[in-house]
Amino acid sequence: MNRLLAPYFSSEFVYNFAGDPRNVKSKDEAVKIGNNCEWLAHELVREFTGHVLPSDLLSYEMATCPDLINVSGSRVEPGDLVFFGDPSIGLSNEFSPRYDSSGNLTNWQEWPVNHVGVATGRSKWHKDYLVAHASAAHGTNIIEPLSAITRIPSYPKVYGVRRLRLLSAPEPSAALAA
Repeated sequence: MNRLLAPYFSSEFVYNFAGDPRNVKSKDEAVKIGNNCEWLAHELVREFTGHVLPSDLLSYEMATCPDLINVSGSRVEPGDLVFFGDPSIGLSNEFSPRYDSSGNLTNWQEWPVNHVGVATGRSKWHKDYLVAHASAAHGTNIIEPLSAITRIPSYPKVYGVRRLRLLSAPEPSAALAA
């Protein structure tokens, strides 16, 4: 494992559904109260790219953010976000997000994309991409082949791979330039 990623993958990290980037501000806090996949995605995007994502950019928002572009499977690079979910829910263009007064997406269970990981490169032993993610199934942060994640009952489908637009285009959008 490279030195960039190593600090995020010790047994000290424990999965916590509520441990998103709005609630966890540092590695120390993540160790203390736990973290989820969204927090780890934010941290690893920052490590790979040097860009800080807004803390309210959670799974749904990352999956639909215009500052992220879709990437084809053959062009996946370290730092790209990989989205997983439950195909039994069905992806609908009619999904209308609802938020509570704290900014929490209240109808997230109606959206099939329910997990995000970060591509870290190709495995030497598998043809798969390796993906870093905070796993409820494993109870911690882990790097594993894409195919292993899709065997987890909650995440059997890859819904897409996305990359920060500013890494692919000369001009960043106003939302991420600040």
